[in-house]
Amino acid sequence: MSILWKRLIDQNDLSREPAMRFALNGDYLAVLKEDYDQKAIYMLSSKTGRVLWHTDPKDGKSPQPIHSMLIHGDTIYGIGVHPGQRFYFVARDCKTGALKFSRGVKGYDARPSVSLLPRLYGGHAVVTVQDRQVFELRGFDAKTGEPVHMIRKKGVGPLGVHGRASVTVQNGRLVMLSKDKLSL
Repeated sequence: MSILWKRLIDQNDLSREPAMRFALNGDYLAVLKEDYDQKAIYMLSSKTGRVLWHTDPKDGKSPQPIHSMLIHGDTIYGIGVHPGQRFYFVARDCKTGALKFSRGVKGYDARPSVSLLPRLYGGHAVVTVQDRQVFELRGFDAKTGEPVHMIRKKGVGPLGVHGRASVTVQNGRLVMLSKDKLSL
């Protein structure tokens, strides 16, 4: 094992530890971090460390930060934050940062807690959603971002804790156990 490249964490508040999230796959390394007081996403070449694109705080049209990131091929998927009671399922081109799609999902009573599962299932991305005591498992087409299937049940959280609501994807099916009901 050897170091291929390293780079300084620039635009960082040196008075505290940097809060960072990473996604790595193939030629791409996505870094979600704070540039002083603003969240930003950087896409780097995993082979050279060169910055391919990043959030520019002076340009509202530049790629905005996403969380729960997943890189598959030349596409990065993630969850875009909405200030209200919805979220966005977002995909960008890894090479250029160009937006492939951004699908808004609404209909929640509060700001939902949303996570993207860490891999694609066939040609589908799957997200978990918790809106107070309502849980969802949503499948999206990875090419278009269109919703393809959803399971929505009441339960007790947090999601995935033993004896509470839990989810999985098995043989291409979304599966949710909520209270004492198994839904496919």
